[in-house]
Amino acid sequence: MKNIIVIFLFIFFTLSILSSGSIDSQDGFLYLAVARNIYYKGEITAPSNEYYDENNGGKNIPLNTYLGKDGKTYSRTGIGYSLALLPAIALTDFVYNSYGVSPAQHFPLENDWLIFLTASFTNAFFGSALGIIMFLYLKELNITKKQSLFISLAAVLGTNIVVYTKHAFAHMMFLFLLTSIFFLLKKYSKTHKSFLLILSYISFGILAITYNQTFFLAIPPFVVYYLLLNWKHLSTKRFVLDLLLFFVIILPFILILFGFENVRAEPGKINYGNPISLTTLALSPFR
Repeated sequence: MKNIIVIFLFIFFTLSILSSGSIDSQDGFLYLAVARNIYYKGEITAPSNEYYDENNGGKNIPLNTYLGKDGKTYSRTGIGYSLALLPAIALTDFVYNSYGVSPAQHFPLENDWLIFLTASFTNAFFGSALGIIMFLYLKELNITKKQSLFISLAAVLGTNIVVYTKHAFAHMMFLFLLTSIFFLLKKYSKTHKSFLLILSYISFGILAITYNQTFFLAIPPFVVYYLLLNWKHLSTKRFVLDLLLFFVIILPFILILFGFENVRAEPGKINYGNPISLTTLALSPFR
């Protein structure tokens, strides 16, 4: 455990040096704006407008937002990464309250450098966690400790992963969760401890709400990997129980996903990132 902590801190501090310290993408602004509304308003919505332009006599509607069925403004991004940004917002809010400073009222169109700084460390955390998962995964594959450490460090610090840890994109969280799913499945196949399988299923559920509907593509390899790892000692009863457990654990996340997508759907329009809209579109020829 001590070695794991040391490796994590080394990767995290290295990635922290490389962190941008700002939000430099439209997606990043959207995720952070939604996260602020969750924290301050208790709503998974996006800002409807940021300030009134007195010179032009109109409101400035920022970013890629739209009105949902309930009349509130939503972004087109997922909710998982916005939830991951909440610790950064809470830390920033704590600092503001300590010094008696109000958060910038016109965020994100006006600078709020402290929240930009704290939010930029979010992906450094996920990158460090990914490095640890890769290190442990490689050891499970009977690769030596030194080789596992070298490969995991090279993968995080020497590939485009380091770019994703620098900027505010949801890809890093998605990749960490995806790797964790298969690592936990591998651990379960060796130890047969149920909590490892449950953690794998929970990781899959969080993955489902993290980014977009590409998580569906992980289902076939997940099933194949499960069967390949457990086929020697897998009974029909065990398979059915594990399958039922999967549906029980992932169901709340799927309900969150579909419920959120249904509320924020644009009336009368097909949203190609929305599973409900896609289902409607697929069934339309049969009407």
